[in-house]
Amino acid sequence: MFEIKRLLQCDAEKLAKFQTQAFYDAYHTLHAKEDMDAYCSAAYTPATALADIIHKASDCYGAFDSASALHGYYILMHIPMPSIVTLPNRVFASELKRLYIAKSAYGTGLGNRLYNHALDIVQKRGVEGLWLNVSNRNYRAQTFYQDRGFNYAGNGPKLTVGNDILTSSYLTLKL
Repeated sequence: MFEIKRLLQCDAEKLAKFQTQAFYDAYHTLHAKEDMDAYCSAAYTPATALADIIHKASDCYGAFDSASALHGYYILMHIPMPSIVTLPNRVFASELKRLYIAKSAYGTGLGNRLYNHALDIVQKRGVEGLWLNVSNRNYRAQTFYQDRGFNYAGNGPKLTVGNDILTSSYLTLKL
């Protein structure tokens, strides 16, 4: 049904549009539309999507249907963990920067497929752990990661969306 393949430079505009829609789907009940519009117009542009795709320390993959529509994606960043985030024995870990699926794909297993694909990538690179930050208000994502063995590792950064401030938590997983 979906083919998972590396995102290319030519996918930047499609990724930016998808990121905007995914953010709206996840947070539309928490923020005013004008705050969401302002945040997304700055955070999810073709230029920011392209920067993630071409970053030398990133692996970006998308799930495409037969018509080349994007239904989900993830971004792995192979960068050091923030000092607040630790794993046992100081293992080398990568950041699962984002993993989103289209609302229409909820319950289809696509999130699992993308997550397992990301795990394959990091294990092939010899990575021993994953870390991420998740909004404290994104209960669906928190449950997804906790069900896969991620553990709370500390308070994450705050995200300002208009007049609202979202808190987040760091989660870690030793592979």
